[in-house]
Formats: sequence, structure tokens, C-alpha cells
Amino acid sequence: MSQLDAFDRVVASLHAAALDDSHWLTTSALIDEVCGAKGNMLICAEANAQDGAEIFFARFCYRGQRREESERLYFHTYHALDERVPRLRRLPDSQPVHVPDLYTEQEKKNSVVYNEALPNSDVANSLIVRLDGPGGSNIVWSIADPVTGDDWSSDQLKMVTRVLPHLRHFVCVRQALAGAGALGDSLAELLGNTGSGVIQLDRGGRIVAANDRARDLLRGGDGLFDEGGFLRASSAEDDAGLQQLLTRALPPLGGQGASGSATVRRPTGLARLVLHASPVADGLTDVRRRRVAALVLVADPSRLARPIVDWGGLTLLDMNQPDRGRASWSDWFAASRGSAPECGSEVFDSHVEVLEAAAGRGIAMGWRHCIERYLETGAIVMLEDGFVEFGGSFVAVLTAKGRRNSHARQCLSFFGQRSRKLTAAGRPCVARPIPAGALGG
Repeated sequence: MSQLDAFDRVVASLHAAALDDSHWLTTSALIDEVCGAKGNMLICAEANAQDGAEIFFARFCYRGQRREESERLYFHTYHALDERVPRLRRLPDSQPVHVPDLYTEQEKKNSVVYNEALPNSDVANSLIVRLDGPGGSNIVWSIADPVTGDDWSSDQLKMVTRVLPHLRHFVCVRQALAGAGALGDSLAELLGNTGSGVIQLDRGGRIVAANDRARDLLRGGDGLFDEGGFLRASSAEDDAGLQQLLTRALPPLGGQGASGSATVRRPTGLARLVLHASPVADGLTDVRRRRVAALVLVADPSRLARPIVDWGGLTLLDMNQPDRGRASWSDWFAASRGSAPECGSEVFDSHVEVLEAAAGRGIAMGWRHCIERYLETGAIVMLEDGFVEFGGSFVAVLTAKGRRNSHARQCLSFFGQRSRKLTAAGRPCVARPIPAGALGG
């Protein structure tokens, strides 16, 4: 198989995985093969200048096998110690770097992550790249050590670079589907979803079907309209970009479609609509009379709240850390609704696991500063009750190790300043004494 054929298989598999997560392991294995790597790791995080990053997606895969234990080990043990993390957030978009270049010579001698975690995970000689993600998020993709030799060839580097825009689009589509509550839906089921607009096109670019939300937009001419069965944008400038996007997604018979995204302005003055166009593989088609060749997802940032009709059909996801000041669903219902409905529930040990589960089978709470950017793009949809605030105390101490860490000292100083501001505003903050030696480290 030629490199071109192998790359086309990767792109087609990424399109399939964007609409059906069960394809990801196959896609990951194809990426490893075409890049000549032992594996790859995909991480998505909400960037926040003050608080660092909140990770909401992580997949560590080696030749088509997911290593969940490696994920837990890294995030629970090594992530807080990894010296490259703040440097990763400052990397320019779409520029792969050699992982050893992210560590100083002194760190290469002393770093636990560099000397222990990386070699044990086959990433000591890996490549890593940061991509601008949806809603101001960061996408971090790590390509594990090369299968043969110690150095990366120019052909391998070119292939990694070619994969990047398709990987970014995969994340954007998954986020749009998650925001619409449509992860795992088939093409037919997507038409019944009301969280985002869904438009299906045949190979000639004609609209095969659209869900209620998309039809409302088209009938009202709210940024988009239907002209003789073809999708058009209200603005001439935006329409030119939209037609180019659809042309790339709908190549001639036998060709390989290309995914992409665009925004279109609206006559109403509301936030621009965000469109994600993806080719649809033959195996995913479930509309028989006219084959669906492309799918267009339309995210409306102005639709921030989705009412919950059937609470009993939901699963409430919680953190198993009630003693660390994190709010529980009981706290949320007490503050917003008075009493909790009868719902299913699941408890997890980390916020990463909570958010991954929320993307597939439940709803979870998130801090306002972590999700506001996603609300703006429609990637996350808020409950109609919105944000709630409730009082509570917190305790912050430095361990012996923390006292030697300048970042930890700055963090504790921030908490102290925050508590003083809250107290001055009439909102009490309680500090509890902790016996000496109560915390190790």
C-alpha cells in the first residue's frame, strides 16, 4: 500500500470515528502505522491562565489498544510533576516538537517524569504538538517513539503534519455532538436530535434530510437557507466559504472527501453559527433511497440552555471526593431546585473520568470558568437552571514538598487573597487547623 493510500485510509477512518467513537481504536492503529510510531496519545484540555488546564478527554493508545491504566498512572501520579506541561500550553499551533527538547539539561538528570514515566511508556523519543481546539481549548497530541531507529525521518514528520488538521476536525465534531447530546447517535437518530442543527447531503450536494432545528434555521433564513435543495449562507462572503467547504467534503465519485469547519454570520445579529462538514463513509449510511455523502452539524452559540424534561432518564455523575470541598449533585439540587429527583448515579475518582462519562451517558457539573468558552461555541449545553452558587469552607496547606515548590506557594497565596476578598464582601471563609504531620509529602 502506498503512503497516499494509507493516508486516505487514516482520513476516512477519522471521519468515521468523529461520528462513531467505536472506530477510534482502528483509527489510532492506522495513524500509528502511517506515522511509523509505537502509539499515540490524544488529550484535550480547557485552558485557563490562572488555574492551568482542566482535562476533559484523554486516550492513550498503542497499536489499536487503549491503555487506561497508563492514563490513570500519568494523570494521578506524573501529571502534576511533569515539567513540560506549562511549556506545552505555550507552544505555537500545529508545530510538532521533539519531547526531549521540552526539558532542560538539569531536568533530564533529575526529572522523575523524564527518567521514569517517559521511557516506561515508549515516549522518551516521541513527538508532541499542540493544536488550537474549539472554544479556546488545547488539543495535545503525542506520537510515541518511532518503531524503527531512534530518529524521526523527514517523511514521518511530513505525515504527522498532514494528519493534524483532520485530527483537529475530529475533536471539533466530537465536541459539537457532545454539546448536542448526540454522541453515539446513528445518522437516522441524529435527525431526531434537537441540540444542534443536522443537515445530510447527497453526493451532488443536495439536502437529503434535516432535523427540526436545522429546518427552523433554513426556513427563517437565520444565517442559512435552502435554495433549490442546496445549502446556502445568507451572506455572500460567507456563502463563498461555505460552498468551498462543501465542495471539499463532496468530491467526485471515488475521491476522498475532506472535513472542515466554517462560521456564518446571522441577520439577527446573534453569535455566528458554527458549521462542521464531514464526509460520510458508505458503511455509516442508513438512509437508503438517497445515499448520504456528507453531514453538516450546525452549532448555535445562542442556544445556551436546554430544558431537562425527563430527569429520571438521566444518570448523575459525581466525584468521589466530598471531603475536598467539591460540590455534589445533592448540593446543586439543594441550591437550585430544593429536592433531588429520582435519577441513576455513578461516582468516579477523577474529574477526567466524570467528563468522559458525561460525554457518553450522563450529565456532570463543571466550574463556570472551565466551560464558558464551550457555551459560547455550543460545544457544551447548560441546564436551564444555569449556574448556582452555594457557600462552603476550604482548607489549603503546604506539605513539606510543597514548601519547596514556588508554584505551590503562589497557589496558596492566591487562595489567601481570594478568601480575604470574600470575607470583605460578607461571605465567610472558614480556616480549620490541621495537626502537624497530618499530611505527608
